[in-house]
Amino acid sequence: SADAAPSAPSADRKNLGQVERSFQDLDMHKEVFALIRHALEKGSVSTSDREKIMNLWRDVLMGFWGMPFFWLFDHSVAAEAPGISPPRATPVPLGAEQSVVGRRVLTASGFGECLSYRASDATYEVKLSFGTSFVAATGVQLAPAAPDKPPAPATEEKEDGRKSPMPGASTTADASSYPEPDEAGEALPETTQMLFGTQTLYVFLRLHEMLYQRLCQAKELSEAGRGPGAIEEHPVKALVKEDRVDEEKMTQAGEDEGTSSDSLEEEDVKPHLKNGYKGFRWLLYAMLSGDLELQAYEDYCRQMIGSDSYRLCTMDKLIGSVVKTLQQLVHDKSFTKLAALYQWERSQPTGLCPARYLCHTKHLLKRSPTELFRVQYTRGETTADLTLEFLGTEGVAPPKGPKAMAAAAAAAA
Repeated sequence: SADAAPSAPSADRKNLGQVERSFQDLDMHKEVFALIRHALEKGSVSTSDREKIMNLWRDVLMGFWGMPFFWLFDHSVAAEAPGISPPRATPVPLGAEQSVVGRRVLTASGFGECLSYRASDATYEVKLSFGTSFVAATGVQLAPAAPDKPPAPATEEKEDGRKSPMPGASTTADASSYPEPDEAGEALPETTQMLFGTQTLYVFLRLHEMLYQRLCQAKELSEAGRGPGAIEEHPVKALVKEDRVDEEKMTQAGEDEGTSSDSLEEEDVKPHLKNGYKGFRWLLYAMLSGDLELQAYEDYCRQMIGSDSYRLCTMDKLIGSVVKTLQQLVHDKSFTKLAALYQWERSQPTGLCPARYLCHTKHLLKRSPTELFRVQYTRGETTADLTLEFLGTEGVAPPKGPKAMAAAAAAAA
């Protein structure tokens, strides 16, 4: 189906080439993020995985897409869904503003160091990579300590055959151990971001783009109102249906006495069907929260949009695939190290230099066979372009066992 996760690239990698996508509505990134966050909160994802995914958004994905970090605290979209009371999260606890001075923080312009706090207008003085800026207290979030070294590459097996532990994101190596390219080249402009990742990242970005396009379609269809293809209900049919519902309620009154249901009633849903995209979003969040049955969600979409609503009837499967891929991504050891390297490269005074970044990436994966993808995102004033390219398989698996290691050493000699 159209909502199935993109299949893995075929065995003929040479023909994979590049995949290019464009984004015409940059504000829709906020809708996608809010929807994924809602699915994480209402789904069966463990607390540990949910925290890892949100940390991934905070430290890597939001900066990559150029999304303002305060979207992490903006629950205005989800708050419109039934039965949701968004937490009043603040970047820094009230009354603890002075404790942020001297610590690493995250702002809409990137990571920096908090130099001072001015209580008269609740403003922080933050040292950023390009200079000093004054940021409102609501625009500052405490950030984890910056890695002063890149992540260490995978190590070989020990002589006795025992495997050395796979270094995680927190494991660092001396930067001098990393090779440098012949020509470092120029850093990328602020409007362009580049990220090297694994096949799991590639699949997630394809699914993310599918969800983005599906929401754009939903916005276009729902804002157009009930077009010629919409299903019109005869007034007499509505009266007959109402009488039938009343009879069923009277018949089941005794059986249902003492029980309660959290399902939404039709009279609660009907007013939202004429609210365009805002009404569709309300239906979608209600379905993901379990307050609305899937069949009822499809029926209401048909009433709102008409025959074109079939495009929106499998949103639950698509969102489920996105969440599942995110879980796989945060448990992908190779990508975890690549994400740490991405943060380190961005924190360098010279900025992110593609040649140096690629050289370091290959060094990081030299003993971890990984299918490597290059992802580049370029933002304009109102649109953006995404390019995904398969670069090949990097790294060679280390020999297993003392005999294999001895044979490899003899061959190298």
